This record gives sequence, structure tokens and C-alpha cells, in this order.
Amino acid sequence: MNKLIEAVNLTKLYRNHNFEVKAIEDISFSVPKGCFLSIVGPSGSGKSTLLHSLGGILPPDKGNVLHNNYDVYKQKEAKLAFWRNKNIGFVFQFYYLIEELSVLENIALAGFGMKKKYSFQRAYQLLEYFELKDRALFYPSQLSGGQKQRAAVARALINKPEILLCDEPTGNLDQEAQGKMKVLLEKINREENTTIILVTHNMKLAQTANRMIFIEGGRLRK
Repeated sequence: MNKLIEAVNLTKLYRNHNFEVKAIEDISFSVPKGCFLSIVGPSGSGKSTLLHSLGGILPPDKGNVLHNNYDVYKQKEAKLAFWRNKNIGFVFQFYYLIEELSVLENIALAGFGMKKKYSFQRAYQLLEYFELKDRALFYPSQLSGGQKQRAAVARALINKPEILLCDEPTGNLDQEAQGKMKVLLEKINREENTTIILVTHNMKLAQTANRMIFIEGGRLRK
């Protein structure tokens, strides 16, 4: 099996005065290219910590994150940031759109190393793909929650990342918007062959994935 990204004995500690909490402990699994993986578990189980470690945001205290068998945290910070921008797209529960910019500008701004003309062309393509082209010049405050999240997904995909990491992407959406997000992620995985790793409480969304793992108390549940 081709391992696109792999967690090897990942452990992350949080320290508070004299206390030490293991957010994740000795977690290992691999994800092949084109896989849609969901990570399910109760609040505080370490799901988001695990996702952020996989994405190059949160270095583990022990263990390794391998991308195509290369240890991503062995890079210096500048190279790690380059790797992250090139290979990883992030979608969060909160949309983090810049209120002073239009939807088009929010997406185009994320174009890493692109010429301005190309980043706007790519942003328009994504808006059309996500059925948001008529909202290109709207500001985030003029969008529904579902539209904001679709714009956030478009922004995450502007650099054509191999891996899309989604942290509770339907957490702020109503039932109808949740259904649309489910269909959208399936479409991205199927049509673009984008590897998706999804953290969610939503079991209907989790079951969209072709593989599911459970985490509890910072450890994978057997």
C-alpha cells in the first residue's frame, strides 16, 4: 500500500504548571493517496491535536509524521511552512474568512507563490466548481453559514494540495448545509483524487469516508 502520509508513534503533551496531559499517545496509522479517512471520538479525545500534528502545525513531542516517507518535522521552520502551503489544505469549524475582503479575494489571497492574475483565475474556477460564482464579490457577512464553509473549502484547495484536513467542517452548519458539505467532500475526493482526513462528531458525515478510525483518551481504539 502506497503510504501518502503516516503517523508513527505520535505523542503530544500539554503542560500546565506541575501537571502534564497527554493529548495524544503513541498513535500510528497510514493513509494512502486518494483515501477518505474520518477520525471520530468524543470531545477532548485528541482529534484536533492529531490533525494539527499531521498538517505540520503542531510538532509532536514524540514520534514522526511521514509524507511520502519523508519526516516533515525534520525540516527547519521555513521549509516546513513551504511544505505545508504546497501539500496541505485546512478547513476548520470556524471559517476564518477575512471580513474586509470579498469572497474572491479571500480565496485568491491564499494562492501560495502564484502570480496575482493566476491566483484570481484559479479562485474563479473554484467558485464555479462550488456553485458560488454569483457570490464572488460578496463579503463574508453577506453569506450563509454553508456558503462561508464552501468558500473556506475553496480557499483550502487553491494550491491544489494533495491532502485536505478538515476539523469539524459541519460543526456550525444547519442540517441542510451539512448534507451539502457531505456531498461536496465526496465530490472532491472522487473527482480530484484529493486525500481527505476528516475529524468530526457527525456520524453521517464520518460514514461518507471509505475508512474510519476511533480515538478516545488520546489513543486509537482497537
